Amino acid sequence: MKKIFILGLTLIISSVLSAGKKNISCEELFPDPVERMYVVMTDGKPFKHTTYEERRISSNAWMLKDALKQTSYKIKDIVIIIHNHRAKRKFSNGDWTFYRDLKRYGFSGLFLHYCHMTEKIYDIEKESK
Repeated sequence: MKKIFILGLTLIISSVLSAGKKNISCEELFPDPVERMYVVMTDGKPFKHTTYEERRISSNAWMLKDALKQTSYKIKDIVIIIHNHRAKRKFSNGDWTFYRDLKRYGFSGLFLHYCHMTEKIYDIEKESK
């Protein structure tokens, strides 16, 4: 059941982010050795963010909320946030802080990360700190 959920989620993320491409893999979403983050809104519009660092994205909930002020979106309009980790499967302390702060701003979507080492997508709600 979990594998079906993850497969379905991967297809949803891929279809939202592919912008016309038939199929897109997580390796295509996260092609280089830097961390990047995709934020997908309720209407399917994706936003991509990276600071070109290998081990972090250098973003927080306040920065995301502030960036969204330049659009018509709010934190509550986010349905998926997914970022990548090259080697570690676990969510970092920074990920947990980011997630908790987003929740305070009204985020109720999925907070995920893709691990290149395991080639799996992990949901923070299903992990323990």
